[in-house]
Amino acid sequence: PIYISLKQQFLTLKDLKIPDTAQIICIKSGKGTGKTEVLSAIADQASKQGRAVLPIGHRVKLLAELCQRLGIDYRTDKSETKEYLGYALCFNSLHPEAKPPFKPENWHGSDIFLDEFEQSLDYLLNSDLDGMRRHRVAIIETLRDLLREAIAGGGKIYLCDAYLTKRSIAFIQTVLGIPVETWIVENTYVRETPRSEEHTSELQSPCNLVCRLL
Repeated sequence: PIYISLKQQFLTLKDLKIPDTAQIICIKSGKGTGKTEVLSAIADQASKQGRAVLPIGHRVKLLAELCQRLGIDYRTDKSETKEYLGYALCFNSLHPEAKPPFKPENWHGSDIFLDEFEQSLDYLLNSDLDGMRRHRVAIIETLRDLLREAIAGGGKIYLCDAYLTKRSIAFIQTVLGIPVETWIVENTYVRETPRSEEHTSELQSPCNLVCRLL
């Protein structure tokens, strides 16, 4: 991985200096430092280049708010722009038995946004909700296929979190299973007292878990 460190109150896409060759982009930056604005700029750039964006997370409310910022729809919205602009969805809907079924091949070359990824990964691996328990393996397999479709078509995977960990980055690299250039940006500017990162200990060796599931 290529690692750069910044200390800025507000990030911009220009600050990240993402090379065209990087396909996994990891952004660790505190709350209120402009991560969503960066994603919005990326979405705008993608639409101009004919690429869709696909934000995936664990909370409908957060995703709906992100949709408003990005100018795209949520999965259940009625719209004619989904096929070319993209839409947001929860991990619960990322499998072939969802209604409608999710098809990774439809997103060849798209940009994948995994915002607030620390909590989303915890949800993906540990949620006790019935739908997650029944479909967890299928969801992770579909995530793998989606990431590969995105990468194969020249798309990028964006991981964002104020507390992004190496473990979460390794999880995505393991699921993808294909060596690609990884670009890691850490913004060390602090606006608030950081919370403890002990919650990540709840994720029991996610890379090993993936190897067992897939």
